[in-house]
Amino acid sequence: MNLKGKKALVTGGSRGIGKAISDKLEFYGAEVIRTSTNDVDFSDKDSTTSFIEKIRDIEIDILVNNAGICINNFIGDVSYEDFDKVQKVNLYGPFRVTQSVCEGMKKRGYGRIVNISSIKGTGSSERRLSYTTSKSGLNGMTRTMACDLAPYGILVNSISPGFTNTELTDSMLTQSDKDYLVERIPMNRFGEVEDVANLVSFFVSDLNTYVTGQDIVIDGGYTINM
Repeated sequence: MNLKGKKALVTGGSRGIGKAISDKLEFYGAEVIRTSTNDVDFSDKDSTTSFIEKIRDIEIDILVNNAGICINNFIGDVSYEDFDKVQKVNLYGPFRVTQSVCEGMKKRGYGRIVNISSIKGTGSSERRLSYTTSKSGLNGMTRTMACDLAPYGILVNSISPGFTNTELTDSMLTQSDKDYLVERIPMNRFGEVEDVANLVSFFVSDLNTYVTGQDIVIDGGYTINM
């Protein structure tokens, strides 16, 4: 796994899964640009446009669209503002960044793009309307991006983590919630951020030469345990 000479952009790369991905790509030799909400607010059009302008002339070989938010509410209580914000960050953000970065990839005839989705993109649960909508859209976007960009040597895939040990997970789930969920996961544990980072590393490396347009679920068997 050698990424020396490659330049990577990881959005939301300052904590959680994004930080683990950034650290892993650096470990394998890539030069990594990692963003946080202090660098770009994808829910704000002007902030996103400003960021796009900054990266337009940077030769990005690897793009990981990881930045995302989750605002949970019962369908009757979902405000237009919250729904719109989740779509802007989780869906429009990856669209605009990919659209900008892929032009340079096309010229060089090489690129690797990974969109970080979620098991909620193919399934769902209560109070996840905004989030599930955005991640379902991201999965569809991944497939179309893969079709458009394959002729240029650019591979596009998505990864859908299940329950993963992060600060966000800790803030959203009680210990009893975690205990209940672990009982439903065949591997009897939550995922670790390194699990996701390892899979991303394969997708963006030259070990992957033919996998594109796929969504890979990494959840310890949770979604198959019916």
